[in-house]
Amino acid sequence: MGKYNIAVINKLNQCLGENGIDKNIHKKIMESGESIKGSSKTEEISEWCFNAMAKMDKLLDENINKKVREDCACLKGGKREKLCEEINKKFTTDEDRINAVNESHFVFGHEIKMVEKGKYEVKYLDDNEPEKKCGCLGGRLNGLNKNWSKTWCYCCGGQVKHHLEVLLGKEFDVKIITSALSSKGKNCYFELKEI
Repeated sequence: MGKYNIAVINKLNQCLGENGIDKNIHKKIMESGESIKGSSKTEEISEWCFNAMAKMDKLLDENINKKVREDCACLKGGKREKLCEEINKKFTTDEDRINAVNESHFVFGHEIKMVEKGKYEVKYLDDNEPEKKCGCLGGRLNGLNKNWSKTWCYCCGGQVKHHLEVLLGKEFDVKIITSALSSKGKNCYFELKEI
């Protein structure tokens, strides 16, 4: 495949390869990605990402789509992961770990809460914020009057899933309920169930 100058495009290319996507399908999804530069207009970057998600939805199985985008998650390591590891070691119950990580307002956006045993909900943004914006691509994805696929949002889903797994030492499946982008301004809600 070509050279990609935008991190999110490069990461998508990498994750398609790592997940063994057929070369012809991979090529169709990444088509014209090398023409997007750091100097490209934000609308061009957003348009390319929007179209890539539409192609993925058409050409790939839903579970593969989800896996590829979860693997695209940024912010998996670093201070967030270290904090989750420290809280995991310091506290013994899931409830205490959730309370401790929520006090930081750092790992899971606004908050994570236990809905029932083995089921969690992450609310990324504060409901009191007047306008909900997608933080991906530096917020450049807002204002496009398009119906974005939730496929795009599984990279954030992969991030919250990863950190919850580190925090609680269990495996989870993540589902996007709403997102600022795909729901045109609603809060980002992720549901995570222990598997």
